[in-house]
Amino acid sequence: MNVNFKILGTRTVKSVKNIVLISSMVASLAACTVPGSALKINNKNVVAQSDQHVSIDELVDIYPITPLLVQRLQKPALHSKENIALLQAKQKYQYRVQAGDVLRVTVWDHPQLMAPVGVVPVSSSRDMPTTAGQVIHEDGRIYYPYVGAISVAGKTTTEIRRIVTQRLAGYIKNPKVEVDVVQYRSQRVYVSGAVRASNQLPITNVPLTLLDAINNVGGYNENADIQNIKITRDGRDLAVSLYDLMQHGDLSQNLLLKDGDVVYVPNNERMKVHILGEVQAQKTLRMEPAGMTLTAALGAANGLNNNIANAKGVFVIRAESGMSNNKIGKIYQLDLSDASAHVLGAQFQLEPNDVVYVTAAPVARWNRVLSNIFPSVSSLLAVSNSVGSF
Repeated sequence: MNVNFKILGTRTVKSVKNIVLISSMVASLAACTVPGSALKINNKNVVAQSDQHVSIDELVDIYPITPLLVQRLQKPALHSKENIALLQAKQKYQYRVQAGDVLRVTVWDHPQLMAPVGVVPVSSSRDMPTTAGQVIHEDGRIYYPYVGAISVAGKTTTEIRRIVTQRLAGYIKNPKVEVDVVQYRSQRVYVSGAVRASNQLPITNVPLTLLDAINNVGGYNENADIQNIKITRDGRDLAVSLYDLMQHGDLSQNLLLKDGDVVYVPNNERMKVHILGEVQAQKTLRMEPAGMTLTAALGAANGLNNNIANAKGVFVIRAESGMSNNKIGKIYQLDLSDASAHVLGAQFQLEPNDVVYVTAAPVARWNRVLSNIFPSVSSLLAVSNSVGSF
């Protein structure tokens, strides 16, 4: 009995040692399963930065999604608005000719003046028939019989008609004069970006608004971001929303365009939301102009993976542009373990480039660790059994 007991005791000691050895190796293997733990920066040049010792936790704030937060973030409802300034500008609008425009001066009952020397046929397109007219020279003047050189740049046709009439009065009794622009060549508006056909549009005697310009180039295409149209004028950018203009009747978004304005309709590539983590289908979604809610985004990803997702860990990660209030971003957390929280998710509006991330449940994370180290543990146990058999 004593001998058998000693042998059994020896094997027991060996088994205990093996278990300790296996436990140590399991711990080491578990540490190796941490993503990125095998990446080293030894013998590499690390550039020191002023914020190197600042914890990222100090630069990010976390906000639980509550009814009060949703109410505070909710944008005011849009309603139709008048644009008194545009109406007044259109009423006062007068086209003023510049160098390059083509004028036609008509003196009634005097056909000899209808085609004077120096008047040439001018046509710029197949849609406009060839018409006799006088091109305004670079110095801003035109020449007319009896009248001579007339400085017309910057004047309206009414003002030009008055000047010609006064000068002809010394040669013709009660001259009846008409002046009109037959071709508008001097002033342009440029429309580009996500439109059907980028083009330059002439400024004419008919006021040209933003909506007119978009329609004149065939409208915008399916990839357009009509919420953030940019008008560049005199070196400054004006942001307008064509969506609010058309969908909500906000006429304040419609502007009267001027010579040299550049209208740019951006692509909606930046209008995306990224769905990551424990959802049925990770994907990147393109936002509609009307926006997207958190619930809609999760629905587009086929919902949470109920087997491994942590319903309390639904996060919306939103980066700040620049360093607002010394913060680089905000994180919003929604607890979907309570069914009533879905109401909040249906009201929480996402913004472009938001990242929706669903975390895994603690059990799921532990199972992943085990799945990574289990093959190694099995091999070690086999070795232990072999050693214990001696």
